[in-house]
Amino acid sequence: MSEFDQHASNYSRLVQDSLGIAGQSHDFLLQVKAELLWRLLASQGNPSAARMLDVGCGVGLMHKWFDGHVAEVHGVDMSEKSLTEAQKNNPASLFALTDGKTLPYEDARFDLAFAVCVLHHLPPCQWSPFIAEIKRVVRPKGIVAILEHNPWNPLTQFIVRGSALDVNATLLTPWMTDGLLGLNGLHEVRTEYFLFTPFRHKVARTIDRCLAKVPLGAQYISYGKRR
Repeated sequence: MSEFDQHASNYSRLVQDSLGIAGQSHDFLLQVKAELLWRLLASQGNPSAARMLDVGCGVGLMHKWFDGHVAEVHGVDMSEKSLTEAQKNNPASLFALTDGKTLPYEDARFDLAFAVCVLHHLPPCQWSPFIAEIKRVVRPKGIVAILEHNPWNPLTQFIVRGSALDVNATLLTPWMTDGLLGLNGLHEVRTEYFLFTPFRHKVARTIDRCLAKVPLGAQYISYGKRR
């Protein structure tokens, strides 16, 4: 049984509790991440025709930002209870169970596959195989995106240490994640940092975009294309 089965019914509350000191709402964080992923999709040409995969989707909290705007949104997870919650909350999405090693999809199925704060829950020996398997299900010129906590941000370190969901977490530096993408044959690898401020205001979001190359944001996204 996945360790996240026990958190399936109260996952969002646990995340929100851990974010209290930062003054951020979990919904706001999800929206920021969804906007980053949407921009990557848009760079591919026609996002409304895209097929997306959320690896380690949990209870599917990201999906409301994409349902109805792309051709297909899929989610995969090891926690059966989490997938039940995800399907209930996102009837338009398609969900599947994984054993944590092999994704239940054919090669080159998706335009974009992403994992949000999943890698740090895995033992380091599984990081490279995890990315290799995600790459397998992405089409040529498709994108693999990894979103993670930034260990160079002191507030992030504090929040992770106090989170019940991150008891066994091993945070990856952006350079480590970039290296894993490159070692698995992805090219045009880039990293952007985000969540420099906890505010929704347009000015705050503009500041975030201007600071995207400064390695101090609370989280980061590393992404690369399949050849």
